[in-house]
Amino acid sequence: MSKLYKCVITFIISLLALLAGAILFPQNAVMANAQALSTVTGLRQIDSASDSVGFIFGKVSSVDGYDIEVSKDNIKWTHMKSIPSDKTINSGLQQIRASVNGLDDGTTYYVRMRAYTCDTIMGQVNGSWSAAVKMVTTPSQAVTGLKQTDATVDSATLTWDAVPGATGYYIEYYIEYHRDFWDEYFPSAVKYNDETGNLIVNKTKATFSLKKDTSHEYTCALYITPIRQGDSFTAYGSSETYLDGVKFLPKKLVEISSCQKNTKKMLVNWSKRRSADGYQYQIYNTKTGQKITAKSTTKSYVEVKTPKRNFYKIKVRPYMYINGKIKYGEYSGWQYFSQDVVPTLKRTTSGIKVNWKKIEGATDYTVYVTTKATTNKRRNTYEETYEEVGTVKNNSLTINKYKKSALKKNTTYYFYVVANKKVGKSMFSSNPDSLRSIVYK
Repeated sequence: MSKLYKCVITFIISLLALLAGAILFPQNAVMANAQALSTVTGLRQIDSASDSVGFIFGKVSSVDGYDIEVSKDNIKWTHMKSIPSDKTINSGLQQIRASVNGLDDGTTYYVRMRAYTCDTIMGQVNGSWSAAVKMVTTPSQAVTGLKQTDATVDSATLTWDAVPGATGYYIEYYIEYHRDFWDEYFPSAVKYNDETGNLIVNKTKATFSLKKDTSHEYTCALYITPIRQGDSFTAYGSSETYLDGVKFLPKKLVEISSCQKNTKKMLVNWSKRRSADGYQYQIYNTKTGQKITAKSTTKSYVEVKTPKRNFYKIKVRPYMYINGKIKYGEYSGWQYFSQDVVPTLKRTTSGIKVNWKKIEGATDYTVYVTTKATTNKRRNTYEETYEEVGTVKNNSLTINKYKKSALKKNTTYYFYVVANKKVGKSMFSSNPDSLRSIVYK
């Protein structure tokens, strides 16, 4: 028997044995084919809705389709659908896009897949299941009960009610240019927002801070959206909740001034804070240490009774209401003030003598003079022309020179005097608003 004949007979016998094994033991054949199928990889969520998840995965070569199952506990699985293998979103990446519908909102699911082929003899031949991947559906409800509960000069705190199915909340906040400014200068303009920042929190409370150092001039608006977080995907709710007018605690007042209203009253005013609902102040008589008053006002000034000629001190702090509760800002430093010093002028043989009544608590007094006429009785019109001619501790000063030269006859000289009070390293002065003039002859 030739060698060729022996080879042909051996091949026919092997083929018949293989066919007989497939017929007699079909499970072994199916297992062999299944093992030849690659496992699905690259399974990843890319989309969500309240009742569905969308995902992509790597295409497996030489298969007819894919089975998809879901589970809430990674133990009990439900077959959701089978999809053909001819859907690709990018032929270069060889990825397939798919989705599963009919799911509960705001829920985490485990999703797994397997490839299969269809055999005319053995039916569907399945590959191995892929690793399960967490996927999430979108929370369907919007945030309710959103309100501001606290504030500092550069941060605001908010709370809200929990949303079923949400594992966190996404917040975008914006600076609102103040309505008073826009209404006054641009009444027909659209009031726009500047985006300031965003954050994600996993509880029903959030505190965010401003990046700009102008919080007392502005309020904020914000949007909050419930989210549910998966392994590598976050499902954002379709409903946003909006809140505007979020306020920040007004900053400490630094500009406090005073002026004399009459011989027994002073008017003290301060820079207004837009976000303040009012101001609380304390006033003391520095001579006796007695508290004159401690009150609140919605105005940015207060009239102070000053029947005694001495120094007084005032400190002010702004306050605001948040969710019906009062929130105080920081007190200003003490501002010292007194009634105006009213000089009397007299010509003498040696010059011009300036006299005034003492202010109790004054450290000393400074006298200023000019020859420039003013348009009113206040020195402000020609402030830069006044020259300091002396500082004394008593209540009189005689001058015989102006700008290092002797006084000129038939010349009008204008005077004002301020009382000074030194407190620590700071010096406070009364207002230079009581001017007097005299013609030197």
